[in-house]
Amino acid sequence: MTHINPKSTAAKWVAHRGYPYLYPENTRIGIDAALALGALAFECDVQFTADGEPVLFHDVDMKRITGHKGKLHEQRWETLQHFAVGEPSRLGRRYESILISHLSEVVGLLKQYPQAYAFIELKPESLPLHSVAYCVDKIVETLAAVKNQWQLISYAEVALRYAREQYDLPIGWVMEKYNSAFLATLEELQPDIAICNIRKLPPPENLLQGKWQWMAYVINDEETLQHSESYALAYRETDNIGGWLA
Repeated sequence: MTHINPKSTAAKWVAHRGYPYLYPENTRIGIDAALALGALAFECDVQFTADGEPVLFHDVDMKRITGHKGKLHEQRWETLQHFAVGEPSRLGRRYESILISHLSEVVGLLKQYPQAYAFIELKPESLPLHSVAYCVDKIVETLAAVKNQWQLISYAEVALRYAREQYDLPIGWVMEKYNSAFLATLEELQPDIAICNIRKLPPPENLLQGKWQWMAYVINDEETLQHSESYALAYRETDNIGGWLA
């Protein structure tokens, strides 16, 4: 199991979806820019195509990221690999030549930056279309060459349980809510990292502690940063990694 200096008391910055403050989210160019600035960790989202290929993509609907209508899960990789993911509604035509990334591109980035660590988020929307075993197996297979530089995170605890049981992977559970039901699951699941929106956390003195570490998202401004500093966090996710590392 690998963590980024887990003994340190200072929370580590995690480049959320790469560097979306300046680049399209979940793209090689954005992740590379974050790592080049000195980021030690990044998070990226994984969805599966119709023919079962893992790609870096957050939404089910393709409109926001590609400018085209349709569902990502309905597209085969041979077609999808030609789609630009420049977020035209947000970034205009600046990145219209940037194409969707296959998960395998993360391997090259991690080899280029051997000190870096990746939090790979399996989106739960893929699971009804492909089995839990297929999705986790495919991710593990794709990232085999950098097996000590990443861990699986997800809202779907069923995928995390499988990853731990079959591969002894470190896991991070993304909590949709912070309430008694989710806390009961947290204590039963015992993930390596518990991940939650900073706005959903209770007062710092009430944050449930355990063997897990806490990661909070998204920390993009000074006010939120100051708020997050009152918590015992191991990691902070941000869209603007350059703003904090400058």
